[in-house]
Amino acid sequence: MKQVYQLSALGFIVIAAPVAYLCSDNLVPPTGRALLHFFANQAQSLVRNGDLQRGHSEPQSLLVINAGNGRTGTASFVKAMERLGLKSYHMKEGIFETSGHMDLWSKFLVDKLVTFDEVMDAIANAGFNASADAPVNFFYKEQMQRYPNAPVILSIRSEAENAGEAWQRSLRESVFRFPPIMSSIPFSWIQGLKRFRELTLVVHNMMAGIANGTKEEIDPTMLANYYYEWIDEVQQTVPSEKLLVFKAEDGWKPLCQHISHVSPIVAENCREVIATGEAYPRVNDRESVQRTQFAMRCVILLTYASLAGLSAIVGLLVLRMLRYAVKVKCA
Repeated sequence: MKQVYQLSALGFIVIAAPVAYLCSDNLVPPTGRALLHFFANQAQSLVRNGDLQRGHSEPQSLLVINAGNGRTGTASFVKAMERLGLKSYHMKEGIFETSGHMDLWSKFLVDKLVTFDEVMDAIANAGFNASADAPVNFFYKEQMQRYPNAPVILSIRSEAENAGEAWQRSLRESVFRFPPIMSSIPFSWIQGLKRFRELTLVVHNMMAGIANGTKEEIDPTMLANYYYEWIDEVQQTVPSEKLLVFKAEDGWKPLCQHISHVSPIVAENCREVIATGEAYPRVNDRESVQRTQFAMRCVILLTYASLAGLSAIVGLLVLRMLRYAVKVKCA
C-alpha cells in the first residue's frame, strides 16, 4: 500500500511538471531534467527495492579528483571531463541521476549505516572515473588514499576579490532554496525527497564547516569564511605537485597539463581542444537551478489549487446529500 501511495504521488508530479515548466522560459533546464531523472529513479527503486545502478561490467577507478566545493564551476568541470573522455561524479549526475545513490548517501551521511568505502564502491560500479562537487568533494582525502595516482583539482571562484561573499550568495540564491520547497506538498509526499531534504541540510551545513548539522538558516558570514578555510585546508593537505588550483576562466591548458597523463584518451582529447582553440565549457548552473525551483513552486501552487477544487467538490456533494436527507425525512 505504501508503494502505491508513493507511486501515486510521483505520478501526480510527473503529470503536473509539464504544466509547471510552461511557467518558465526554458521548458526543461538541466536541473529540471535531473529532478525528472530522480522521480523516475524513485519509481524504479520502489519496484527494484533500491538496487544500486551499475554502469560497467568492471568497476572504474577515479582518474581525477576535484576537491572544490559546489558553486565553483563544478558543473562546467563535469562538462570538461566529459569532453576529455571522463565520466565525473557530481550531485546532479551522480546522486540525482544514478539509481540508488540518493539513498546510499543518506545512509552514509544521515543514518551512519554505511562507510565511505561502500560509497566509493558504488561510484566505481556505476562507471564514474572522476569526481566533483558536494558531497563527494568533502572526502577528497579518502579518495586520494584509495586512488593515490589521481591528480587533484581545487576549483575556486573566478572573482579576484570577495570570492567568499560571492560564493555564499550563490549558494543562498540557488541550492540552499531547495529544502523549504521540498517541505511543501506534493514533494513532501515523496519519501525519496524527504531523504534528499535531510541529506541536503547535512551537506549545506558541511559547506559552512558544521559537522552533522541540520540547520536551515546558516550564517552568511560563516559560509563566506569557510570558503577560504576550505581552500587553505586542501592546499595544506595535497602535495603541491599533485594539486592544481583552477578557475574555469583558466581554460584547457593548465587543466590538460595537470591531467593529460591519466589516460591516452584524455591526452588525445587534450591535444585536440588545445589545437583547435575550443572554448572551455561554461555552464550557468545557478540559472538552471532557479528555473527549476520556479517550476517546482508552480507544481506546489497547482497542488494547492487541485486540493482546494477537490475540497469544494466534496463539500458540494456533502451539502447535496444533506439536503436530500432532509427532504426524505420531511416527506
